[in-house]
Amino acid sequence: MQQRREEILAKKAKLAELKRQRELRANQATATRQSIGSPSELIAPQPGRGDNRRDIEALINTLVGESRPGSTTTGGAASPAHRGSRPNSVLSAGEISNETSEVAIASALQPAPPPPPPPQYWHHTRRNPSAPHDPDGLVQVWSHAMHDRPEFVFHAQSDVLTAKFSPYHRNLIVGGSYSGQVLLWDTRAKSAPVQKTPLTGYGHTHPIYSVDIVGTQNANNIISCSTDGIVCGWSMDVFAQPQETLELKAPPSYKIDDVSPTCLAFPQADPTFFLVGSEEGSIFPCHRYDRAGAKAGIDARFSYKGHTAPVMSVDFHPARGPVDLGDLVLSSSLDWSVRLWKVRAPAATSTAGGEGTVSPLIDFVREDVVYDAKWSPIKPGVFSLVDGAGWLELWDITVETEEPVARISPSARKDGRTMLSKSLNKVTWEPSEGKRLATGGIDGALTVFEVASGLGGTDDLKAEEWTNVKKLVNRVEAVGANGIVSA
Repeated sequence: MQQRREEILAKKAKLAELKRQRELRANQATATRQSIGSPSELIAPQPGRGDNRRDIEALINTLVGESRPGSTTTGGAASPAHRGSRPNSVLSAGEISNETSEVAIASALQPAPPPPPPPQYWHHTRRNPSAPHDPDGLVQVWSHAMHDRPEFVFHAQSDVLTAKFSPYHRNLIVGGSYSGQVLLWDTRAKSAPVQKTPLTGYGHTHPIYSVDIVGTQNANNIISCSTDGIVCGWSMDVFAQPQETLELKAPPSYKIDDVSPTCLAFPQADPTFFLVGSEEGSIFPCHRYDRAGAKAGIDARFSYKGHTAPVMSVDFHPARGPVDLGDLVLSSSLDWSVRLWKVRAPAATSTAGGEGTVSPLIDFVREDVVYDAKWSPIKPGVFSLVDGAGWLELWDITVETEEPVARISPSARKDGRTMLSKSLNKVTWEPSEGKRLATGGIDGALTVFEVASGLGGTDDLKAEEWTNVKKLVNRVEAVGANGIVSA
């Protein structure tokens, strides 16, 4: 009996220790709850005094293995009903152990809100916000044997408005940029320009829409023209400053002084004379150097006036054949027309010593704005044009001067996409045989076309074709279409 009493006392002492630990944990939980935040964030229900008494009695019954008088518990500690009637406790900040395994969490855990997205910094004028670090200017060189990707890609810090292969250096490409810089790329080097003109007052400060390379294999220059009327000549080896500079001024008969060039063209026989197309619609003859009867710059004695909108392209006839047709010029304009001109010789003088206007030989009126027109390098009477509706047209003036002999409309491809869905703004011929045409559009697509044997190639070329073009020009001149009109 004495032994039994000692066991009960020991168990009561242990029960008191457990009660003390329970109160200590409750105090710690209260302090933790106050440090965490408001009660709405973590709710901790407080057990009542009756619940504490029932828990103590149930624990004593478990320890001594017998029921005590006055107990309201009907089951053991392991009873499901008893387990479900136990009050919830506060989840402490410490680790859950075996001593607190019966404690239920009073509030559900809420995940922390996601962090705000990082701010994006890019200028609102960028055309491609997803690639803010890409260069603005891009030049791609494509191979006819590889259609899926360009063979060379060159970059520039500003938009590239024009680019041209050098006819005297097979690895060099010359371009003009919106910033007014003349750029030089080398296919043997990296994508950046190997040379570029400085952004100073020595060269251009306005956009360059036209460049050309003139001269011979051993002595050639880059000629560039910007919209502020400045024409510069550059050496291939020195881009620090131009070798020559011309400031184009309109003739006195014009109401404006400044000329805004949009394009220029040189005849093959004379690298010192060139034509300039302007935003006003006129075409001006220009001299690089002083000569008898005319100073360097615009020749004020006459001009070629016929377009009523900006001139987009000017192209001299290639002087290749038994008859010299190098004085014939094609011009395209935003006034929906292409015009054929006969250019007067640079040393010619005007009639009556006054200023005059040269009218076009033939007007080719189209259905949309014409962005570009180019002579065939092989067929003397054939030329091509591209317009704002996406059409590519081939003309043969020895056959018909009212309608094109061939016209390619937007058509569906095998993959279901439209081949020519946007305006076409550039066209060029294969220079050696004239069997292919390449067109470029404002959507960035480059398309190459095969030309039929009757309109391209040297197989069916006849000497009388040159004679027929010359006869047509003489017949049109005879009826006075190209007379000199007093200003």
